[in-house]
Amino acid sequence: MVWLESVAAEKRFGARDKLGTANYIDAAARRRAVEAMKTGTSFSLARPLEVGNDENYYHGSLKSEAIITPYDGLPHRPPFSGGPVAVATDVAHIAAHGQHQTHLDALNHIGRHGKWYNGWAIDDPAGPDLTSLADHGLFTRGVLADIPAVRGTEWVDEAKPVTGEDIDSALAAAGVTFEPGDALLLYMGRDKYEAAGNEMDQSTGEPMPGAGSGAARWLVEHQASMICWDFIDAVAKGEPSFPVHMLIWATGLAVLDNTNYARVIDSVRRSGVITGALVVAPPPIPGATGSLVDPLFIQ
Repeated sequence: MVWLESVAAEKRFGARDKLGTANYIDAAARRRAVEAMKTGTSFSLARPLEVGNDENYYHGSLKSEAIITPYDGLPHRPPFSGGPVAVATDVAHIAAHGQHQTHLDALNHIGRHGKWYNGWAIDDPAGPDLTSLADHGLFTRGVLADIPAVRGTEWVDEAKPVTGEDIDSALAAAGVTFEPGDALLLYMGRDKYEAAGNEMDQSTGEPMPGAGSGAARWLVEHQASMICWDFIDAVAKGEPSFPVHMLIWATGLAVLDNTNYARVIDSVRRSGVITGALVVAPPPIPGATGSLVDPLFIQ
């Protein structure tokens, strides 16, 4: 925690900042994103939504109700050409966090000592929330680090959390230099792990694959704007609790949890191209601590 406290004390973006590492997404980062699009091939990085009645937010519950109103029941009935129509609307109840749904964490998701990122009091209505990230626009170059490929495994071993050296090796294998403002797309093999009958469930406290404190230091040192990962923080002997997630509080790191690389990883391995434009567009919900999103990786 000493390192984390020292990083937080830097207040690198100013005393009243509410954007955190999204500040690294500047004009140069956006131009790199445009230049990284070569074929126009687009991949959704979202996991399939699980609709159900589970009230446990940790499971990422989602309830959706479609309301279909006949034409005669509409309060306002415009004269449609071709005759009356029916109108359908939706009411949705969404748990924005958890281990299943792909979502973006806002900077009021993780706090310490009664403070959010940058010293904002948790009860200060002027503090950071989802609207700051939504208004800034999360469009930058994404760089995919394929950790199982450099380790020669199907997925990351639960006893060996991802380190900064692992990330460097993955980027070096592709001949790519990570630039400030890029988003790190950290592939750790969760799709293969689940296909083999395993489940990521950190609520058990049992050892779990993921990224460790070395990866957290790498993100800070390389000025990553976002971390987009399939597994999250490792649960392993010798590792602090949630070393990467705590950067939300310390540096304002934009964290995209439960990213799905099943649609893109084979294509990336065939082509050897690990860069592309990343688009993450959360709704500007005042006070929200996060949101489900459908990230697009466009090559």
